[in-house]
Parts: sequence; C-alpha cells; structure tokens
Amino acid sequence: MESELNEALTFEQATATLPEVRKAFLGGKAETKERIAAGTKLYKWTQHQLVGPKGITSWWSFLEDRILANGRKTAGLAKLQERAQHLGASDSRFHRTQFAVTRQWNQMTRPLVAELVKPVWGFAGRTSGQVEDKEVAGVYLIGGGDQVWIPNLTIKYARQVAALPYLAPESGIR
Repeated sequence: MESELNEALTFEQATATLPEVRKAFLGGKAETKERIAAGTKLYKWTQHQLVGPKGITSWWSFLEDRILANGRKTAGLAKLQERAQHLGASDSRFHRTQFAVTRQWNQMTRPLVAELVKPVWGFAGRTSGQVEDKEVAGVYLIGGGDQVWIPNLTIKYARQVAALPYLAPESGIR
C-alpha cells in the first residue's frame, strides 16, 4: 500500500537543511503534524500561479476554520476577512501582516485556492514575524497567522479551484 505524502516525515527530518522553514514558525517549530484529507481546500494570497518554475509552493492556510491535532482552533479565510474588514485593512495587507510575507517574497495580488486530491501530511503552527521589506530597516510584520507547510507537494496531490466563491462580497481584491 502506498503511504500518504509526508506520513513518515518528522519536522526535524524535513527541516534538517532548511533553517528558513524553522524560522517561519513561531518558536522555530511547527505546533502539530496534521493529516489533511483529500477534498480539503487551502488558500494563500499570492502573485504566483499554482504551479511555478519550482513546482507548487509548500506554504498554505486552511480555507475553512480547523481544529488542529493539539485542539487549538485556526481561523479560515472568512474569519480572517471579517477581521481585516473590522480593522479597515485590505485582505492582502491583513494577510501580509498575519503571515509575515516580506515584499521581496511575494506581492500578494490575488487569492489562490487549491483542493487536495489525495490526503497529505503537513506541519501547522503560527507564523513568526519577519521584516516587511528587506530594504527598510526596523519595520517588522508581526505574524501570528496559522499556516501549514506541506513539503514535497506536487500536482499529483493538489489542483487549483476558483477563489471567488470563498471571498466575502465586500472584500474585493485590493
């Protein structure tokens, strides 16, 4: 029987040569290892297509609210859009701050939604802070948003789906 993607992989094994991944999680470590079922939808704000020159990105957020393996509830897109609207922030700006996405990494111009077609295992936890712009000293993004890192993700495991049905009517792409 074929095992599920990353089923036997530990966070320590996966990040042994990737210190930048450890730095992306608050405290330097994912909180949980999650089995993510086929049919689960993931999203991110990005300038990129689902499949780029380096394949599919490993970094995502859960589209729907989710209770992690440690019992902590994560907020999905709808809840984060409500928070952004309450603060008067655009979705992309709010997500940049919550997920600490440095400007040099990604312009975050649109939402991208993917659906898993096979179950996979990923590592979930809160995002650590990062500099907002590598060319502007002393300005940091706070992080704290819930992210899931799915190493080795390929088109064999995910497909793109339309983002529009999941966006709040007031959100727009700003």
